[in-house]
Amino acid sequence: MDFSNIDLMWAPPVLAFLSVIGIVAGMIRWLVKHYLDEMKAEFKPNGGSSLKDQVNRLEKAHVDLDKKVDRIMELLIAGRFKRPDTDVIKTIDHQDEEPKDSK
Repeated sequence: MDFSNIDLMWAPPVLAFLSVIGIVAGMIRWLVKHYLDEMKAEFKPNGGSSLKDQVNRLEKAHVDLDKKVDRIMELLIAGRFKRPDTDVIKTIDHQDEEPKDSK
């Protein structure tokens, strides 16, 4: 077979185009990899500034707030409260009277 009549004028522009595409693909891969590495670091606790630490703080605050709301609801529904230093229960309506022991 005689290859002396083959026109190879198209080869250099095609190779240049494929090289540019390869370089752009490599740059995008590098950028995405480093961007995802930074994002992954946010999901690990690091002592206060990561997203994971902030979520943990919010969860703890939410649990504490839930306890307070439950206590308030208990007071409002029951109409009485128990003093923490004694086991004596006073009704809210009659706080000025002597407490009734309800053990």
